[in-house]
Amino acid sequence: MGNQVNANANGYEVFLSYRHKPLDNKVCKKTHTLLETFKPPRRMRKADIKRVFRDDEELPVAGVLSDTIGDALKSAKVLLVVCSPDTPQSQWVDREVRTFIEMGRSDKIYALLIEGSPESSFPPSLKLVPGIESRTLKVVAKSDRQRAKLLKKELVKVVAAATGTPYEPLRMCVKRRRIRRSIMAGAALTVFLFASGLYALFQWSQASYFNLYAQKEEIVIHQVITNTTFTLVSQLEEIPEASKGLVSVLENNIRYLDRMMAMEESPSTKSQALKDKGDNYLNLIRAYIMMGDADKASEAAKEAVGLYDAIRTGPAPADSGLKIANSYMLAGLYMHSLKREGEAAVYLEKA
Repeated sequence: MGNQVNANANGYEVFLSYRHKPLDNKVCKKTHTLLETFKPPRRMRKADIKRVFRDDEELPVAGVLSDTIGDALKSAKVLLVVCSPDTPQSQWVDREVRTFIEMGRSDKIYALLIEGSPESSFPPSLKLVPGIESRTLKVVAKSDRQRAKLLKKELVKVVAAATGTPYEPLRMCVKRRRIRRSIMAGAALTVFLFASGLYALFQWSQASYFNLYAQKEEIVIHQVITNTTFTLVSQLEEIPEASKGLVSVLENNIRYLDRMMAMEESPSTKSQALKDKGDNYLNLIRAYIMMGDADKASEAAKEAVGLYDAIRTGPAPADSGLKIANSYMLAGLYMHSLKREGEAAVYLEKA
């Protein structure tokens, strides 16, 4: 049964008649919303539902229809009866159907079958309405989503009858609009995916660029460290006063190589960094000897030997065998120059 607002001179396009049961009430509210929010196609502006009557109050067990309901029934152009197996037990739904028939509008009565069959769900008076079979909207579904989809499709018949609009042209216009919206939504999704793809490609190209840049920078820094290790030390060896600055440069090289090894995952690159670090320690020995610091020279020698030993256990650069042998030989000679014959013997034996 039906509404939230009192009837006025404008009347109602649709009167919703239903029993106050959970499912019936939920479907009735959804139907009310769909009807009042229906947007007619441009070519069918007449198909506009302005007011729908739905009563939220439970009516008393006995008595007559209230003035509000009676006036709403008189003004309504279509009676839509929500039918479920609970509906036949409602004397009020049956009375509303009889009232509409008595007013000579039986051809404007529609049944909304939400559960069960016409035999089990129609109130007695509704079964007597001529042609009600062709005006039965079947929205029996397993889920609310499926039912809502069926409702949108079937309620076009009620809109047409309530507004005096030819049903078939209205149905076709609504269908074309639905297809047009689907195409537009698909086009929008395609544009979005295309834009997302372009953005992903841009991000990938940026990442590739920075990766190549980082590799190039790593090569340049490696060359700088190599030049420092093998060229600068030899050039400054004859200038004792430069040994302190040289130690600082070599120690900074070692710290950088430590950070690079911590971030690097490639075993071969780590092995190269270990070798570079070992070469730096060998040159630190030379710098410490220039400074006259035998203890630090000895510590640097031990670090160098430890690093070269580590290189031998993993993937090493192609020339690592010769480099390691030369390094042991240099370490042994440095120990010999420091008069540490025991340590010198160990390094020379390894060489």
